[in-house]
Amino acid sequence: MRSARFSGRAVLAAAALLWLVLGAQPAAAASCTGNACGVAMVSADGCAITNNGTRPFAVTAVAGGSTAGLPSVAPGGSGPLRLMIGCPVPSQTSYTVNFVGDPPGTQVTTIFVIGGCQGNACADVSLKLNGKCVWARNTGGKAVAAQFKLASQTISLALLAPDPAKAITQSTTVSSPNAATRPSVDPAQCASAMNSEKMLEEDRAKGDQVPPTPELDAILAKCRAASAPAPAATVASSATAYSVKEADPLAFGSNERVVYTAMLQTASGCVANVSDVLGYTANYNTP
Repeated sequence: MRSARFSGRAVLAAAALLWLVLGAQPAAAASCTGNACGVAMVSADGCAITNNGTRPFAVTAVAGGSTAGLPSVAPGGSGPLRLMIGCPVPSQTSYTVNFVGDPPGTQVTTIFVIGGCQGNACADVSLKLNGKCVWARNTGGKAVAAQFKLASQTISLALLAPDPAKAITQSTTVSSPNAATRPSVDPAQCASAMNSEKMLEEDRAKGDQVPPTPELDAILAKCRAASAPAPAATVASSATAYSVKEADPLAFGSNERVVYTAMLQTASGCVANVSDVLGYTANYNTP
């Protein structure tokens, strides 16, 4: 994961370049105080902040007397910034961004404003680096159609509404055991077969010679397969979209939320850095 620090001149140049690429009005660079401002990137609409560094940072945004904050944004991850009146406008907001565990920094600089998000679902969509790939995340209650613009192409994704009934607690998806493969048996026949097996084992223990019993063995195998515990769910490492349970840093009564997440992929592989996404649109499929 690459880390970057931007001077004021570089910020303005990058914002102008993104304006040409995205065809949108570039947002003015915003003021930032702290030791992690150089690796923080705010979306143009102010609704999200991304950590482009290698360590987690904490952020506070103050605008118009209102405050929004996140206790920790993971490296490569993004988090929502919301005030009571909506998302803070970057050019009218003061940001404080410091690495978690470090004494607060006092240096004042600018914060890099990326292309960000356009659309009515931006507050629910963010990006996060999971492993070696960037994943888009939908934290809202509706399905979202999203397009993510890279330097050479645009990736379109259907981000489904998070489904608590199907959500897993791991960072990858799970496949369910196929109940149709479990054999159907006669309980009375199984009980009789197991009793016969017990008697034969007692005869063997006495030294008696017991002839092969292939028919009995077949019945026993079928009975044991039917009565065995369901196999544990298996991790499907090739899955590229799923609902997942995770800690919710903004929750008051509950510390868990369900998120639908999908990998950003191209023909050459997955997108490796959040900063490779120059901007994106996100709109609800239904009003």
